Amino acid sequence: MKDYAGPIRRSAVHPPVRKLQILQSKCLRIANNAPLYIGNMQIHEDMGAPFFADHISSLTEIFDSKLADVGNRLVTQLGRFLR
Repeated sequence: MKDYAGPIRRSAVHPPVRKLQILQSKCLRIANNAPLYIGNMQIHEDMGAPFFADHISSLTEIFDSKLADVGNRLVTQLGRFLR
């Protein structure tokens, strides 16, 4: 999955996080041939795959931390307005 636009998705009116999470969980379940009685959390832990929202949050934190190093005053304040 391309995740270079992850920090930008947080400013969308209705980010499709839930739909993407459902898709990710279904794909992991199919890839593992996991029965229905095994929960999604267990499948994610076994595969070492973070939940989609957690992954986007970590990308956003990394993006925001890099804003402080930019010399432009408007860019350094960008992270504050994207939340």
